[in-house]
Amino acid sequence: MLLQSREDSSGEFCADKIKSASAFFVLILIWTFTHSGWTAETPDLARSRAEIQRHVRYLASDELMGRGVDTPGIELARDYIAREFKQYGLVPGGDKGTYFQELEVVTGAKIKEPTAAILSENSPLVVDRDWTPFGASRSGEAEGEVVFVGYGITAQGYDYDDYAGVDASGKIALVLRYEPLPLRVIPQ
Repeated sequence: MLLQSREDSSGEFCADKIKSASAFFVLILIWTFTHSGWTAETPDLARSRAEIQRHVRYLASDELMGRGVDTPGIELARDYIAREFKQYGLVPGGDKGTYFQELEVVTGAKIKEPTAAILSENSPLVVDRDWTPFGASRSGEAEGEVVFVGYGITAQGYDYDDYAGVDASGKIALVLRYEPLPLRVIPQ
């Protein structure tokens, strides 16, 4: 134990040991707080809000051209974020001591011929006019009953369920791309 309360030969507590242990404990606390990431200053929320708005305005600006993969806009955004990280004093944790991490991104898919979608014997669908394969899909064949499930979303917290009243079990689910518009945007 670091601290024991015991009596010396005169029956008094060893006050010197208690004082030493208390001083040691206080020094440990001071060292911990001064060498941690905690700060005693409160953040300036107005300044923080203005900084965030500045970052968002730049990253969402037309100058960045949408920030698509392998575009000059995404490179501008990448370099901006790295400069800001450096300015804030963040330690690089990416590849080769940088703020960057290289990764592969699939940006599209090539349609292999022959490609077909047939909902019934008399109605073959034309690629890119009537249907488009999902970019992350694989080549293959499937047969089965097709059920339409809107966007294929179930969001209980929003009282939204494209599967409500639909039995999709063991069937091919046909879904729309993207997501539905917010209810307040849909004209009534």
